[in-house]
Amino acid sequence: MSTLTKVLIILQTVFSILLCGIVATYVANASDYNDQYKISERAKNAAVLSKSTMAEDWAAAKVKLADAQKKAEETEPAMLAQINQLKDDLTRTKAEIDTLNKRVTDSMAAIKSASATASQQTRLYETAHAQLKATESDKIQLTKEYDETQSVLLEKLAVVASQDKMIRGLEEEKSEIQGRLELYLRQYGKVPAPATAATLVPSKVQMARPVTAIGLKGLISDLNMENRMAEISLGSTDGVKEGMKFIVTRDNEFICNVVVLDVDAERAVGLLDLVKGTPVTGDRVSTN
Repeated sequence: MSTLTKVLIILQTVFSILLCGIVATYVANASDYNDQYKISERAKNAAVLSKSTMAEDWAAAKVKLADAQKKAEETEPAMLAQINQLKDDLTRTKAEIDTLNKRVTDSMAAIKSASATASQQTRLYETAHAQLKATESDKIQLTKEYDETQSVLLEKLAVVASQDKMIRGLEEEKSEIQGRLELYLRQYGKVPAPATAATLVPSKVQMARPVTAIGLKGLISDLNMENRMAEISLGSTDGVKEGMKFIVTRDNEFICNVVVLDVDAERAVGLLDLVKGTPVTGDRVSTN
């Protein structure tokens, strides 16, 4: 067999193989093309349906857009007015915030100043409180001394009154004995020498005696708080006597007592006793 024949046989074999491959490829591609066509057809139908739906949606959207534009045009003036109002409110609120910030700053400064003042006031209060305690202590001591002095005074008044009573009794006894002596001497024809009568000076200060409820009423006309003395607008012409006790009141509230020591025709002076408050000129006085 010649070389050319062998070459032709080889070429024919190769060509046959190539042809078979081409046919196989064509058949496979034809099947793929058919499937792709069906897929494309279905996609086309879906696209057509989607287009129809989108057209309907687009028409509905256009209607909604038109309605929205119409409503927007109708509400635009009101919205613009609200926007302007909000801008004004914002400006006013900002001004109020600035004012409040200034007030806060001023308040903080005032608080700092008040804190310093409060500290100073606290120190002053503590000092005043200490002085008040010292004053109260002095007052208690003075009250105690006054009570002791008043007690001693009342005791001395009692002694003076007792001595005065005793002197009066001795004077009366002396007068009685003198009369009996004169009567005895006259019986025997003798004239007794004139006796020099001892002049008894009655004490101006007497112990307080029980007061008869005669319903005397008057006012305090003068005061001497340093010596705890008071003058009342009643005197001997009204029936006031030494040793009487008057009750001092103000608006039906007990203030103190006044024990009468000296009496004139239209006034009397006495010692303040049982002081519960501070008497003033014009306070009422009464015996009951």
